[in-house]
Amino acid sequence: MKKKRCVCGVDLGGTKTATALIDFHGNIHHKTKKKTDVSDGAKSVMAGIVGMIRDEFEYADNHEMIVNAIGMGSGGCIDKDKGVVSYATSVFPGWIGMPIKDILQKEFDVPVSIDNDGKVTALGEGWIGAAKGVENFVCIAVGTGVTSGIVISGELYRGYGGYAGEIGHASIEMNGVECDCGNYGCLDAYVGASSIIKRVTKALKKGVKTKINDKIKGDLANVTPQTVFESAQEGDEFALSVLAEVSKYLGVGIANLINTLNPELIVLSGGLAQAGELLLKFVRPAVKQRINVQATGQINIKLTKLGEEAGVIGAAALAITNMEQS
Repeated sequence: MKKKRCVCGVDLGGTKTATALIDFHGNIHHKTKKKTDVSDGAKSVMAGIVGMIRDEFEYADNHEMIVNAIGMGSGGCIDKDKGVVSYATSVFPGWIGMPIKDILQKEFDVPVSIDNDGKVTALGEGWIGAAKGVENFVCIAVGTGVTSGIVISGELYRGYGGYAGEIGHASIEMNGVECDCGNYGCLDAYVGASSIIKRVTKALKKGVKTKINDKIKGDLANVTPQTVFESAQEGDEFALSVLAEVSKYLGVGIANLINTLNPELIVLSGGLAQAGELLLKFVRPAVKQRINVQATGQINIKLTKLGEEAGVIGAAALAITNMEQS
């Protein structure tokens, strides 16, 4: 019996790490997800990734599958040719300089492709997601931090040095709050998961009345963006105010992208997309206030079609694309 060809997609985020076996049509055959634990340092994170990939290879062996390549999306700036992390914020302590590609190729002896998680997510959305068939689009991934992938004329745009798309570190407040990168007023510091949690936790300590209290059962450690979004969808006034403010700042970032690139489509991915249509209800008017519709055309903003699988599917798309080009 001929073994089914697949690739292993890896999605490393500040909150969770996921791996999956994905065939050449984008179908997921097996997936594992674990919490990203950076407390023991970067080497421990890398060892955990190797272990998860090893489990995927074992699953493939036991189910008549063969892994032809590994694709990975990681937070931070990645030298895609060398497969080395060239820059990362304090969210990933010790991650700068990590030779991911060399480690994985020596361990598994298959082609390995690495890129920034935002760029990888854009590849997934363009392959089988919300941007399928679209030549010019930007995919914004809002999770622990904010990043994006820019596709121009059907090609992923990386810019000089591969840094293009780091919208999370675009300044939207000249004298704003400090970001994990050390700068001030970054979009990251206003719409990323950590900023949402900080704002909500501070309000809860002051005694604000909200359904979020019921969901966290009195433990502030249980505050997550998901608890906020669920409460907002249930009509909670405080949660709605948080989502509205986050959307306002995100709208500024999106408007800047539209005014600069004039893409056909904006795709919203990552944890913030869990807020669903309610997010779009707030974001669309915030964007409309800041763009010249006569010049750019009507705004087209959609939610991801791939959900939480966007990262691993995009990583698979990266691996398959590089296989076909080699």
